[in-house]
Amino acid sequence: MLIVITPENAMMSECRQLNEMFAAGLQYLHLRKPGYDEKQYIALLKGIEQEYLNKVVLHEHHHLCKSFGLKGVHLKEGFREGLTTQLPDYLLEFKREQFTVSTSFHDLSKLMQQNHWFDYALLSPVFNSISKEAYEGRGFRVKQLNGKVVGLGGISYDNMEKLVDLGYHGAAVLGAIWQSEDPIAAFKNIKSKYSFQDV
Repeated sequence: MLIVITPENAMMSECRQLNEMFAAGLQYLHLRKPGYDEKQYIALLKGIEQEYLNKVVLHEHHHLCKSFGLKGVHLKEGFREGLTTQLPDYLLEFKREQFTVSTSFHDLSKLMQQNHWFDYALLSPVFNSISKEAYEGRGFRVKQLNGKVVGLGGISYDNMEKLVDLGYHGAAVLGAIWQSEDPIAAFKNIKSKYSFQDV
């Protein structure tokens, strides 16, 4: 699976660019705007063409998933850990309605303990981050793991093949898209190198 994660802050013509990426073959969009309130989230979702909403996964304001008929929800690591014993019930609330539930890990041992609970997990940083300074990649190998693991952190056109060799089921990109001069061209370039076997 090829995932684009939105930039934290608003971008000029962001919805237009997202719609263009979908038209160019974007499989999944992770909508991550930690500073946005519910109204701002709704405004952004309304800017995405209706035919693409079922490819959108929310990092915040999860209840909007049901209102807009989105793909699913993503549990940030801190949020997931804060749920403690309530986690199974929270997951079931969305899984019952056929929404995907994903989460983030930064530790391979924790992922091995909990990965089976989620449809897929983001593991980072695989390579040196493009969007965060001094965030060094750890080159996690995941071939031995059950479940779908998507690599995040420093993903670019140049290292997509290495990500496949490390055993990942997909790539999540952020900095390589939004820090480029032309996010649409950057997305198309990365997509042209995409060679994961979708399962």
